[in-house]
Amino acid sequence: MSRQSNTDNVSRLNKPRKGIYILPNLFTTAGLFAGFFAIVQATVGNFDYAAV
Repeated sequence: MSRQSNTDNVSRLNKPRKGIYILPNLFTTAGLFAGFFAIVQATVGNFDYAAV
């Protein structure tokens, strides 16, 4: 019985957590949005907003 619980604990430690993937995804999404915003603002002529 204790051997089974030890293997369960080890297998839980080896699995990556689901929440760890959200931070890189948020950075990527923010970068895509910033690039799109810069292109739109440069097209309109607001180069100051596009550079920020």
